[in-house]
Amino acid sequence: MQKIKPNLSGISQSCRDAMQTKIDGLAKPIGGLGQLEALAVKIAGIEQTTELRTEKRCCFVFAADHGVQRAGVSATPRKVTWQQALTHLLDTQRSHHWQKRTIAR
Repeated sequence: MQKIKPNLSGISQSCRDAMQTKIDGLAKPIGGLGQLEALAVKIAGIEQTTELRTEKRCCFVFAADHGVQRAGVSATPRKVTWQQALTHLLDTQRSHHWQKRTIAR
């Protein structure tokens, strides 16, 4: 019986670093996605790419100002938070609609 050797390569530190840079450049506070950021960095190293792919996708939209506006450290008024969340949600729905119409399954 022939033994099959898997083609395994090491975890790419350069892809991990590139993913962290990519995540830190998103429009959100540094570390704002918590453990999801650490998971993405790990997967990028394993997959050896910063272009992560998933078969099934979903989108969660969370919005809060956590009192930063009342503390005087926010650049925008509180009403902008829900408007941004709604805009993001509508854009996500449009993207999903486009994906369903253009990608053959």
